[in-house]
Amino acid sequence: MNGESFVQLIKEEARDFSIDWSEGNQSGISNDAQSWLSNLSEIEKSFVREIVTEAIDNSLSQLLEIMDGVHTKNQSPIEASCCNEKISGKNQPQLHDLYASKI
Repeated sequence: MNGESFVQLIKEEARDFSIDWSEGNQSGISNDAQSWLSNLSEIEKSFVREIVTEAIDNSLSQLLEIMDGVHTKNQSPIEASCCNEKISGKNQPQLHDLYASKI
């Protein structure tokens, strides 16, 4: 798995899954929160989806910037690999840029 396929996996299985989860069966949140969400109008639900999407994208972008070593709190790239193939680190594509190209 390279950086490109790693970011695609994150997009599909973390980001997209979580966005869909916020509109479906929200196991783990209180009954009051589920009831509130169920009673929203379609336009209000679209606002919730927009907020959830932006929050997830910001969070994942910050994480990938930390891994890339371009975050204000971390200036050193984090080396990661999967199946003997580098995902991140020096001389690797910037994960946060790959992610931004997918959203």
